[in-house]
Amino acid sequence: MAGKDGKSKGKTEGAKGRKQEKEPEADEARVKLPAGSIQLRSKRDREWLSAPPAAPSGGAGGKAGAAGRLPTIGDLEALRKRDRAMMGKRMVDGEGLELGFVDAIHGENITVGEGPFGDWLKINRSYVGDIGDEVHLLEPLQDLLEDLEVVDSKGRSVGRVREVVATGDVVDGLVVETEADELYVLLEDICCIGGNLSLDIPYEKLLKQEANRKKGR
Repeated sequence: MAGKDGKSKGKTEGAKGRKQEKEPEADEARVKLPAGSIQLRSKRDREWLSAPPAAPSGGAGGKAGAAGRLPTIGDLEALRKRDRAMMGKRMVDGEGLELGFVDAIHGENITVGEGPFGDWLKINRSYVGDIGDEVHLLEPLQDLLEDLEVVDSKGRSVGRVREVVATGDVVDGLVVETEADELYVLLEDICCIGGNLSLDIPYEKLLKQEANRKKGR
């Protein structure tokens, strides 16, 4: 029995040895590629990656462009140059209506003062078009504000802009359509124009102003 066990053990060890001898041959046939050199991409990814880099624009704000790339030093310098060109200049809408003078620029917001909107008004830089002697918005104020959601100082949705009320070339206020009625909003109560129109007063005060306005008719 001992002889048989010895033979069996010898066969097992011999088989392991032959197996181990063959493995290096398989390893030698493999080609090791650097990490990350193979990537699987969909057709959509390939189209996206092949898109030309977007040129810096007024609404870039230092963020990644349309092609998803990060801004270069040249992009950022062009943006700073554009910002410097706006400082202190009068801002007008697409029809020449004055909104005030550019006082400061922080991130995506341009702060405008000395206009009909109260002390300060913040306007998203994506609305800015040409910059010359004046800073021109891309559209007239009426088109810019049309159907924008209006939120109060507490972030609550009030309604949407239905109409810009003007006397001649002077804007008096806005008509906001709510679920129940229409409210009149004074320009001085508007503090920011961006993805929506933000007020610096709460909804309750807006209702009181509307009640007083109707009484004074």
